[in-house]
Amino acid sequence: MTKFYIDGPTGSRSPFMVSEYDAVIIPPPKSFEEATVACEALICVIDNGPFDVTMYVDKEELFNEYADPADVRKKRWLVMNLELARQLSGYLLTGRKKRCAQCDQVLPLAYFKTDEIVESWESKVGDLCAICWKSPDRKG
Repeated sequence: MTKFYIDGPTGSRSPFMVSEYDAVIIPPPKSFEEATVACEALICVIDNGPFDVTMYVDKEELFNEYADPADVRKKRWLVMNLELARQLSGYLLTGRKKRCAQCDQVLPLAYFKTDEIVESWESKVGDLCAICWKSPDRKG
């Protein structure tokens, strides 16, 4: 299953998503349908210890995976503009198959701040996603 990551600063991503992209923190949703009304994107910020991972949750099966009570990692749920979430996460690139050379996740097209492209992902990290690029075990 393809997962769509949204990159951001190391550390806590929820405040970044709120300040930079006007995301809104919500209580943990009971269902995917409950959280995806009014054309908003559901975002899950997962605390992985040294860094947070920000995911665009585009399918009910992903929601069920992240909302599973057996997954004890701390999570924050947010909603944000659907089009912006798709741009930030690389969701719109799935037809072009631009994927991480190491883990095969879809690469985001660019970082966006309001309507302006700040810098291209490719010029910053090449063919690696944010997780693989930050990993001390990365290849290359």
